[in-house]
Amino acid sequence: MNWKKILLGVVGVACLASWIALGVGLALDVERPLRLGLVVAAAIATEALFWSVAAVLGVSVVQARRQIWAKVTGPFRRA
Repeated sequence: MNWKKILLGVVGVACLASWIALGVGLALDVERPLRLGLVVAAAIATEALFWSVAAVLGVSVVQARRQIWAKVTGPFRRA
């Protein structure tokens, strides 16, 4: 197996775990500092996953990041 795919798998699992932890933290109504830490961890893990995928797919994805992000977040933006 290619080392890039292993990296994507590890980063992907870390990202998924951070989002699950955030969901559990919100469901349990944890204190604000812990909730903030969970949000920051999920954000960093998601960004790491995005850049890892971009590194595997190549420079063209990095250059088109703004357009990709606009497509992903488009449905959630106010008109």
